[in-house]
Amino acid sequence: MKRIVILTIIVLGVTVAIGQPQSPAPDGFGDPGDPVVPIDGISSLLIAGGILFGGKKAYDLKKKNEEHLS
Repeated sequence: MKRIVILTIIVLGVTVAIGQPQSPAPDGFGDPGDPVVPIDGISSLLIAGGILFGGKKAYDLKKKNEEHLS
């Protein structure tokens, strides 16, 4: 029960922190409603890692099926 309460407090705190209004874009950066921050850095690495992990899992499954059929 204590774990659920702590988890709920953390989730609500993060939700409130993320739900804050966006600051206006600096001058010269498109419309104020457009996101200014591109997907770069760690996000790209996480996406690439997920693709590589999925590819390895698919390769291992294919290899296991070929050994099982032989």
